[in-house]
Amino acid sequence: MQAIELAGERVVRPWRETTLLATGASQGIGHETAAFLLAETDIRKIYIGSRSLEGFKRAVEGDKKFTGLEQRVPGFDPHRVAPFIADFSHPGEATAQYKAIHDEGDAITDILYFAAGGMEGVLNRVGLRLRRLSRVPQTDPAYQPELDSINEAIAAGVKENKPYAQAVNFRGPAELHRFVSVDGGSQPLPEGSMQIDETSLWATFLRNVPTFYKELIAKPKHEFEDELDVAGEFFALHEEPYYFGKVSGGIVLDTLVGTAISNFIAPLIPDLDQAKLKEYAVLMKDMALANRIMLEDDPQTWVDNFRTLYVYGEDGQVHINNTLIPSHPMFDIQMPI
Repeated sequence: MQAIELAGERVVRPWRETTLLATGASQGIGHETAAFLLAETDIRKIYIGSRSLEGFKRAVEGDKKFTGLEQRVPGFDPHRVAPFIADFSHPGEATAQYKAIHDEGDAITDILYFAAGGMEGVLNRVGLRLRRLSRVPQTDPAYQPELDSINEAIAAGVKENKPYAQAVNFRGPAELHRFVSVDGGSQPLPEGSMQIDETSLWATFLRNVPTFYKELIAKPKHEFEDELDVAGEFFALHEEPYYFGKVSGGIVLDTLVGTAISNFIAPLIPDLDQAKLKEYAVLMKDMALANRIMLEDDPQTWVDNFRTLYVYGEDGQVHINNTLIPSHPMFDIQMPI
């Protein structure tokens, strides 16, 4: 049960006049959200952010969520999906792509920012070792030395991947955000626009965050949350209709990170914590729904032009609401890596 329900239509501008950029949407939650909005609303167009044209084609032409839209949605126009090709680790690429779209006569009205990666190398480095370790009794003399060795490998991987992760999860999105902002931006979004960061509870609260996730995803995303929060305060102070927010979710079980946690890390924690972890987790479809709820919300009710939605499981239900206490027991679960 959701504490906040769907409105069914957008308030600032109708879906049929909405052109959305979803960065990092060639896979994961961004991909799920884009497919969901195309199937469930009459959104005019979604630009799918991808590092390459090949990645965009795999996401759209090689996935049944997209290939089946013409059968599931009567009169579906494939031109409602378009590529936004930019590698956020390369300064200037995203702004150049945005400008090219603008110069060709199209106008993006809103942006959803999704995490763009950075952990793949770390997870690949230790995944098999964690799987093997999960089958070793914690009382075995070999257990702790191997766990320590794995943590050393993770630390090395974090150090190696940190510059890239910070670029794609903070510096790149921040560069685009500043480019499209009315205050000094080169190609501003229209009045009533929303810029929403799709993030995680770990990033929002920075409590008991696993080492592999903290430096590569949580901290850069937290910085970007702060960036949008400051923007909201600025435009609220000047009484200008530009809106910002974040959709912050628990562990998403059917993402790359969620799968790794379920398969490799959860078996290393006590059974009670494993049960709690599963209870508080969500799925990509829950995050997609929350993103739609945010986009359909009335931003004129937001405090300082900013809104937060929290998404988490509890008592067998998925909760989507605008309050969550930092002392919630989900943050007490300690990860061994």
